[in-house]
Order: sequence, then structure tokens, then C-alpha cells
Amino acid sequence: MRNTTGDSSKSVNTKAVALTENPVVTQAQLEDIDDPININVYSQKQPGAVVAVTMTTGGAVALAIAQGSLPASPWNIVGDTEATPVTSVTPA
Repeated sequence: MRNTTGDSSKSVNTKAVALTENPVVTQAQLEDIDDPININVYSQKQPGAVVAVTMTTGGAVALAIAQGSLPASPWNIVGDTEATPVTSVTPA
């Protein structure tokens, strides 16, 4: 029994969801060097930053991981297809 409230503790089966606050962008946005997602002062792009990306072909949603903070720094896209589990996209 808890001293403050007088109730007894219970075991509760909970499940948590992570990465729910990620921005969702398109693959075309990641490929555009002038898009705000590639400009650090607007997006805080830095090594390890993660966004959800809607792929151009097929429309699957995958995760893109920034490899640097510069506008031309590539994004590695993971989970877009079984045949190509990792795709590197470099803004141009």
C-alpha cells in the first residue's frame, strides 16, 4: 500500500510507441538541396537526425537518417524496400 494515497500498486501491461513526432517529407524534398529540410537553420539537420520519408516509387514510408548538417549532406533511407533495404540520397 502507498503511504500517500492509500491505494495499492497494480501491474499494468503497457506498450509505448516511439518516433511519433517525426516530420514526414517526400523523397523529392530530401533530394532538393534548397528545400528547408536540407537547411540546418530551418530543420536542425545534423548527423543522426531522423525524418519519415514517403518514397517516390510505391509510396512506402521509410526512415531517413542525415549523415551531416550541410545542405548537400546525404540522407540514408532505411526500410524502403526488401530488395534495397538502405538507399542513399544526396541533395543536389
